[in-house]
Amino acid sequence: MSIELHVFYGSKHGVSLKQWNEEIRALGYDVVLDEGINLNEFSGFLPVMHKNSEAGFEYYRDEPTRSELSKMGVPLDLGVQVTFRTGSSSQDLACSSVAAAALCRLTRGVIYEPQEGVIVSHAECAAWLANEYQATLRFVNIPLKKRKMSATDYVDRFLPLGFLVTAAFRRLFHTITRRN
Repeated sequence: MSIELHVFYGSKHGVSLKQWNEEIRALGYDVVLDEGINLNEFSGFLPVMHKNSEAGFEYYRDEPTRSELSKMGVPLDLGVQVTFRTGSSSQDLACSSVAAAALCRLTRGVIYEPQEGVIVSHAECAAWLANEYQATLRFVNIPLKKRKMSATDYVDRFLPLGFLVTAAFRRLFHTITRRN
C-alpha cells in the first residue's frame, strides 16, 4: 500500500533542488534531497539522506486540468502538481512529508492529502509537518521488547493516523491477528 501527498503551486514558481534543500533546513529538519537531479526532466525515485541514512520517495510532476483541481478543491490558479509517493517505510514517509511541506512553503502553494481529503495552505504547513513528522517517526527507534502495546496500538502508531487508519483496515487487521 502506498501513501501519496500532492503539492500544488503556480507555474511561475520554478524551484531548484538547492532552494528546496535550503527551505528544508529553514524548517529545521535533517533531510537532504539529491541535488544532482534535474527536476524539469526527472520522474521516479528521488533519493534523500535523513539523519545520515539513505531514504527516498517517488516524485512525479504534472499539470492537472482545471476540472481535476476543482474536484479536489484546490485553487484553480495552482496549475503544477508534484506527487510524493511512499511505500511502507516510516522514514521514507517522514522524508516525503518534510519535502512536501518545504516545497509548499517555497512556492506558496498547498498540500493535498488525498487519503483524508485535507488541504493544507503554505501558511499552515510547518504546523502540519510538525504533527505528521512526529506521528510518523514516533516509535522507529524504540526496541520491540520495550513496546508494550496491543495490536491496535501498533496500527495506530506505525501507520500515520493522518493518512490511512480507517475502520475497514482496522477490522481486517483484527481479523488477521485473531487467526494467528
